Amino acid sequence: MGKVVGGYRFVKTIGIGSQSKTKVCVHMDNGKLFAIKQFPKELLENCVVQERLHKIYKFNHPFFLSVIDVLKSETNGYIVSELSEGGELFSYSHDFSETRIQVCFIQPIDALLFLHSQGLFIGNLKPEKLMLSKDHHLKITDFSLSVLPQTTNSPYSAPESNKSELSDIYSAGLILYSLITRKIPQNNSPLNFEGVSQGAIDLITKMTESVPDKRISLHDVKCNDWLNGIKETNDQKFEIKNVSESNLVEEISRVSELTAFEIVGKAMSVDLKALVEGPLVGYSATSFTVEDSANSVYQNAKQKLIDANYRCVEKENKAFVAHINVDRKILTTRVEVFERNPTSTEVIFYRLTGEPLDFVKVFNEIRTQFAE
Repeated sequence: MGKVVGGYRFVKTIGIGSQSKTKVCVHMDNGKLFAIKQFPKELLENCVVQERLHKIYKFNHPFFLSVIDVLKSETNGYIVSELSEGGELFSYSHDFSETRIQVCFIQPIDALLFLHSQGLFIGNLKPEKLMLSKDHHLKITDFSLSVLPQTTNSPYSAPESNKSELSDIYSAGLILYSLITRKIPQNNSPLNFEGVSQGAIDLITKMTESVPDKRISLHDVKCNDWLNGIKETNDQKFEIKNVSESNLVEEISRVSELTAFEIVGKAMSVDLKALVEGPLVGYSATSFTVEDSANSVYQNAKQKLIDANYRCVEKENKAFVAHINVDRKILTTRVEVFERNPTSTEVIFYRLTGEPLDFVKVFNEIRTQFAE
């Protein structure tokens, strides 16, 4: 049934960072779903982290995920927060229009304005920290540990070694660049603005100025001509694909890894739809259907990734894990194949490590090859 810590039962891992793991958990008393971040307890003993957590715990802002609990065991620290049931923003951003991106982008700007007014900054803002809530609003996830030295260098990180509020502006500019171009910024390489409107180019350029003091302020970002006219952010919503209850039952019966969801749901009257839609759909997992037998699709999918220079390791029940080095970063994808009927097969891709945009790119490439 899963590990239990402080009255929270672990259900499924939805994120792995350099210093932590994030899981869906269920509160044993009320059956509500939360996200719980697990990390070495020594990090929780850092006085700066404690100070940030003390401030974050008091937050009541629509664009931040609320911190519910902070726990410590003999070996680990835990931060329990609101569960963002929509999943990662970049799981849905591949078909956003520039207008929708404008609506999307103003929300983290509002969040950063509030954060900086509280004397705090993130320092390593990146796409994985931008989540979608159940009501489709954008939220910044927990950043209490971001003040600590980072073991990996994100392509969205500002160039200065001493991070500050100005570093968040730089990172936000690169996130905007990725949202519009569907490209990941490359270290020490100029940004490729092909097909981008001049207004967006001007804003991104001002936000990603290499000299921190020359960067545009967040207040000026919000008043920028490209974003002009988008004032009421609370009413802006995204469209997320809904899954019918009958399909959810089918998903559970087919995906062996989700058996724990069914058990917990029946035992504790948990909202099963929220459990399945979050990890399966939102957290960098997606699928497509092929009109062919499961054996044929499995072999073809694996061969297509091998041909694309992926190293594939076979797992049980028609599943394999594929690894590739993308700009010195490892993208790891788990691929599972399920037979709907003798002539129809579903292929599910899970992102285990790596950048969301790289994951979306390989998924779309394989899906397109099967469609040809």
